[in-house]
Amino acid sequence: MEKLFEISKTQKKLLSIYLRGDSKFWLGYILNYTSETIDLQHFSTLGKSDGIIVIKTYNIERVEFTNDYTRSFDHLIQNSQLLETQTVQELESSLINEWPMNVLKQFLEKEKLISLEVNDTLETGFVRETGDDCVIIHSIGTLGEDNGLACYRIADINSIQVDTQRQRKAELLYRWRKEKNKLRQN
Repeated sequence: MEKLFEISKTQKKLLSIYLRGDSKFWLGYILNYTSETIDLQHFSTLGKSDGIIVIKTYNIERVEFTNDYTRSFDHLIQNSQLLETQTVQELESSLINEWPMNVLKQFLEKEKLISLEVNDTLETGFVRETGDDCVIIHSIGTLGEDNGLACYRIADINSIQVDTQRQRKAELLYRWRKEKNKLRQN
């Protein structure tokens, strides 16, 4: 592992560090290390510096690097300032009886992510079509993955979230992935 730690330290390569007996992990790059401990510059889920974590090397179960997750976060960290500015400041007024449709129609075919709270889950995507009783969204994952089209019943929508940092993160990574795929195809 020392070789990985050295690469992470000198090249600021991101690592995901999993500890024994824990399903969670720390994401960051190595600041310093010894045979007994590492000092990890930790990053939040929004790509911001989030303190230094000192970890006993004995407790490390595995280290992941240069995978989809760390590459996505590398891009996010480099562009995290783009998540700070809320671009939607106000919505057109929505009538009580028609609130879901009025809000959804404002984002129909616009390239702006929204999230629907449906049955205690948050579904994020671009609004592609609205009907009398359903909405079709182009679903996007938290790391910008294209999850295809999904249809939701209007009656099941509890809330609609617009322009949150979580959505701006997903949108940034979605556009990055889309651009990467274009370059691969050329």
